[in-house]
Amino acid sequence: MTLRQRRWRLDQQGQALAVGGLAHQIGHALQRVHAWLAAGARLEWLPQETILFDGAKLKRSFTLDMADDARVTLLEATTFGRLAMGEESIKGMLADTWRLRRGGQLIYADNLRLDGALG
Repeated sequence: MTLRQRRWRLDQQGQALAVGGLAHQIGHALQRVHAWLAAGARLEWLPQETILFDGAKLKRSFTLDMADDARVTLLEATTFGRLAMGEESIKGMLADTWRLRRGGQLIYADNLRLDGALG
């Protein structure tokens, strides 16, 4: 199993653009992202898509704690298999958890779990 952890801390008025160079392929992985944004900070989270192959297992979490006036743009794309490679349906598991807090208050929470036939 692959473990990927990313932690970001943007100080006051800090800015970051997070992008990936290539789509990454997942077999079995645990991915955790936690970001803290201070007053006036801005984060643009725009990674390349995650590709889940047949038999893939991905447990992913994204947590964001931001000041009242911090700004964020988020995009997370996931593709189930590759039709161009003849993968018409795949099986696997995806568990995705999102928690966004502004000024200490939870403003968005989402849990997604897909297990079995993914596409």
